[in-house]
Amino acid sequence: MDNKPGTTLPWAIGLVSVLPFWLGAYAVYRPFADMSPVSVLSLTTVYGGIYLAMIGGSKWGLVSAATLHSEKSSTVWPAGQMLLGFIAMLAGFCAVIMPARIGLSILLAGLMIMALSELFHVQSGAINFWYARLRVWLTVFSIAPLLALLLKVL
Repeated sequence: MDNKPGTTLPWAIGLVSVLPFWLGAYAVYRPFADMSPVSVLSLTTVYGGIYLAMIGGSKWGLVSAATLHSEKSSTVWPAGQMLLGFIAMLAGFCAVIMPARIGLSILLAGLMIMALSELFHVQSGAINFWYARLRVWLTVFSIAPLLALLLKVL
C-alpha cells in the first residue's frame, strides 16, 4: 500500500471489490450446497461486466478532470481515452451476454487494457502514480481468479 495520506480507503475498497472474483472461482471449483457452478460462473461474469463498466466510468472521470484542471491535458488525448472508457462499458456488457469462455476472455483483455491505459496516464502526468499502482494491483488480483475460471470452462 502507498504511504501517501488518503490512499488507505481506495486500497481497502479496491481490495474488497475483487473479492467476488475470488469467491466465484472458489465456488466453481468447490461448489456451495445450493448453487451450481454454472450459476456461480454466470454471477461472477455479470459482476465482472459491471466492474469493467465501472472502470470505464472512472476513466471518463479521470479524463474529464485532467482536461478541465491540468495544463498537461493536451498529452492525454481526451477523446481517445473517453472512447476507451465507453468501449470498456460495451465490453462489460458483451462479456455478460456471450458464452462463458468468450465473456471471461473479454473481461481479462478489458481489465488488462484499462490497467495499461492508467500507466499511460501516469507517464503523461494526467494522474498520480498511487492511483495507477492501485489499478494495476487490482487488475492482477482480478485476473488470477478470472484465469482460474477460464481454465475451468475451456
